[in-house]
Formats: sequence, C-alpha cells, structure tokens
Amino acid sequence: MQMKKLWRIFIGLLVFYLGLEIVINKICSGHHLVYKVKNNKHKITIDETYKKIDHDRYDFVFKVNGITFHQYFYKDLDNRNYMVSQVDYLEDNNYKCIYPIYKDKKIKSNLICFDGEYYYPYQAIIGKSEVIDNFMSNRFKTYEESKKEDNITIYQNNLFKKHKIFLENYKGIYFIDKDKVSNVSLFNKDVYTKNISGFTNEYYFVANYEDEYATNQLIYISLNNKKQKVLKKITPISFDSIVEGVIDDDIYLLDKSNKEQYKINLKDEKIDLIGNEKKKLSILEDGKWVKKNYYQVEQGNYYFSPYEIKSTYNGIKYDKVDHFKDQKYDLYYLYTKTDKGYHMYKVDGDKEIISLFDVDDINQVYYQENGFYFKYNDTIYYYDDNVGLLKMVTYSELKYNENLSFYVTFGT
Repeated sequence: MQMKKLWRIFIGLLVFYLGLEIVINKICSGHHLVYKVKNNKHKITIDETYKKIDHDRYDFVFKVNGITFHQYFYKDLDNRNYMVSQVDYLEDNNYKCIYPIYKDKKIKSNLICFDGEYYYPYQAIIGKSEVIDNFMSNRFKTYEESKKEDNITIYQNNLFKKHKIFLENYKGIYFIDKDKVSNVSLFNKDVYTKNISGFTNEYYFVANYEDEYATNQLIYISLNNKKQKVLKKITPISFDSIVEGVIDDDIYLLDKSNKEQYKINLKDEKIDLIGNEKKKLSILEDGKWVKKNYYQVEQGNYYFSPYEIKSTYNGIKYDKVDHFKDQKYDLYYLYTKTDKGYHMYKVDGDKEIISLFDVDDINQVYYQENGFYFKYNDTIYYYDDNVGLLKMVTYSELKYNENLSFYVTFGT
C-alpha cells in the first residue's frame, strides 16, 4: 500500500512538472544557446536565438572556416531548442556553402552560399557550380507540372490556397487561384497600352479605352466577386495621363494634357482635383508627402509606393530601396539596374546582404511576410526562404509587352 501511494505521488509530481514546463515554454520570452555540431571534416559553431515577445522567430548564426552564415525562420515550435541536428559544408573555386538540417520537419533546409562579397540561396546560383548542383540534386525539388488555360500556363502544385493572382490581358483581366482561371473581358478590341490602369486592395481599374483620345469613364472590377462598375467624370481625362501610384485606397493620376492631378477613391466613388498649374501637386518622396509645382513633377520620375522607398542603404546608392516592415518583419529590398532589368538583394534588419534574382519591373514586386512575387521574362514567380523559388504563371505576352501588369492578394 505504501509503495502504491508513493507511486501515485511520483506520477502526480511528474505530470505537474511536465505541465509546468509546457506553460513556462509557452509564456517565456525565448532562449539563447551556443553549441557545436560536427561533420566529417568541420566543426560548426551555432548561435541559436528564439524570440517570442512579438512573434515566434528563430535566428541561427553558423560559423565555419572563418565565415559567418545566417538563417532565420518564423515558426511556432513551443520554444524548442538545439534545433540544428546536422550541417553539411561544401565549397568550390567560387562559393563556400552550408546546408543546415533541422530537427523539426516544419523547417525546410536550403543551401546558403558565400562568394566573398554576397550571400546566395541555392535558387539564385543554379547552374553556376557543378559541385553545388550535384550536391543539391537529391535535396532540392522543383515542381514543373502545369496546365494551360486560356493562353496562360499555371503551375497548379505551386499555387497557394489563400493567394490570388490577377493578370492583365489585352481585353481584360485573368483571375487566377488554386482552383481555376477566369478571364473577364472589359473591351471588345485588343488594347495594348493602358497607362490609366492598376490595382487597389479591392479593385482593378482601367480607363475606357474604347473611347478616343480621352475618356470620362473609369471602369473598375471587384477582385473579390468580379462585379463591374463605372466611375464617371464630367470633364474627360486624356489618354496621355499616367497613374502615379496607389496608396491605401487612393489612386493618384497625372493628366499631362490638361496639367492636372487627381485623387480617385473607388470605394467612395470620388474623383478630386488636387493639383494643377496654379495649385501645387502632392508628391510622395522618400516616404513623406511634399508639394511641388506641375513642371517639377512632369520632368521628374515620381512613383508612389505603399512601401517606404529610399535610394540608399548603409550609405550606398541603389536604384530603389523598399523597406517592408510590420509586426514580424523588418526587411530591405535593394535594386540595381542591369542589362537584364534590375537585380534584387535582400537584407534582414542589419544582417548580411543576400543576392537574389533579376526582375523586370521594380514597381511590380509584391511582398508578404518573408516572401515575394515578381515577374521576369514571361513568368510570374514566388520566392521565400522556406519553399524556395516557384513558378506560378507563364504568359508569353509578358515577354513582349511591358505594359501588362499583375497583382497579388494574400488572404488571411
């Protein structure tokens, strides 16, 4: 009897201890560990940090052969620690690389390489090293299964359930998601250049290009239910007008022929004249609204972006710097002009610069959390550190007509 009583007490204490540990892990602010793992030739030091104050973030700093590599993930793993089970190291004449393997299957490994100047994910250097390609041949999968619908090719296994892609065509717009492709026609004839068109959070909008020279109609269609409406203006807007950008739900439009600036809100069905030759125009410059006269704006190259745009990072000038920041993420995307378009780099906070991919249009990159959509040649891609580089949609006309735009909504 005494033994049974002691056994019950022991079981009770064990359950209490395990429950207490779970509660502490759930509410604690995180942990910081330094440990080492060995492979056949190298000893790798790992600095592991977990933060749970605002979000679940794991940071890993790997040190091997005098080189520091960094990788991080946003995952709710209940404050688990010593997450790295193995690190493979490889090098050739140009690159030194690590391939971390994590204990939790929710964290997918990716190769990180360093060439003495920049860091690269594997997807940015495919085909540049036989050693690296051979190593990754059984570790990296690409999903190329596709189907063609209405002149576009979609890679259905790569599409995300909550993400929706919207793509202009010459008569209207494609609605693309995991389940289907819909083509909504807005015009009876092909329209190859649509300077007055774009996307807000809820709508695709385009001028009525079946009029000639000018129009007093702005067609807009809901991205949620495909319902079409027309916003009419008493005085026409010329077809040499341009969309300066979209901020929140407001469209900023510059009418060059009439030397006027308009702010258009489709939800409120309002078109307001906010600037002209006599009244200074509103310009978003380096994240701040400033006033400029019409001729300053006409001669400049102003584009309004929902992201904080700068032209330098750490004192170095770039063609564009996007600062994407929310509760979880504080990321910088840097762009430099090349003969192929623009090359894209990423910086997480104050960490190292990661060289990524070539993009066609730096104003058509859509960021979310740690991933982004971009266009290159005839294909729309998605990339993040966890899934790699994915083809989403191929449309041959994208290669030949830079005026065709696309947009992405991410859902919740």
